[in-house]
Amino acid sequence: MKQNRYLALTLVGLLSVGLLSGCGSKANDSDELTESPSPTPAQESPAVETDSGSSDEAYTAAMVLSVDGTQLTLQLYTPADESTAQGIADPAEFDLANYTLSQDTMLVAVDDESVLHSTDDSALMLADLKPGTILLVKQNADDGSLTDVVVQNAGDLSADKLAQVTANSESGLEVAWYQSDDPESVVTSYTNVNLDLYALSAESQALAADDTTPVYRLEDGVLTQAALSDLTVGDTLVVSLSADDTPMQIVVIQGADTTGSV
Repeated sequence: MKQNRYLALTLVGLLSVGLLSGCGSKANDSDELTESPSPTPAQESPAVETDSGSSDEAYTAAMVLSVDGTQLTLQLYTPADESTAQGIADPAEFDLANYTLSQDTMLVAVDDESVLHSTDDSALMLADLKPGTILLVKQNADDGSLTDVVVQNAGDLSADKLAQVTANSESGLEVAWYQSDDPESVVTSYTNVNLDLYALSAESQALAADDTTPVYRLEDGVLTQAALSDLTVGDTLVVSLSADDTPMQIVVIQGADTTGSV
């Protein structure tokens, strides 16, 4: 009898241990499932589509605001018609009349001058780029480096000169030119001009600008559209001149009520 009782107690003990062990195993399995991280869904960058393909095949239109060594600060153009694609597939089909300056800017580096050329494929150099130069730029989709730059108005801009408005009436626009012998006085930027390097001439000259001459005003580091009639006496200008001194573009960098460098 005693032997049978001990045997029964032993079996009950073994059974209890087995049940407890099974419960522990299930608890551990449950903990492992809870701690496993959930998969993170892959996110794709949105592509900018053009009429003929993806953004890495398209050009962006821009105007040079500043040249600092190999660095260019560009202000981007946007289509005047919302139905027009932002990207430009074929530089030969670009028409500036269909675009307006946006308020967006972009900083790019010209690490290889071989990407620079004119619309007729003539090779250009960084020295050919000035504030007011209009570009079509194509970038590497992966790292943003420039792969092609088409200069739209190569040769049109001979020099950028500083002037101050002395008269603006129905008779025309008159300015006094700033003069300097300092080699650092070459205008390479609309947004960073040290007027302390210049002396203002006491003589005024007529400037042969008309209503077809593009006029912009610098505001908060970008250009906004203006008109010749908006110019007032005392305004400081950067005038982009052609080889025969025809004004190709006028930018008001400082109003008459402002003094000091830009």
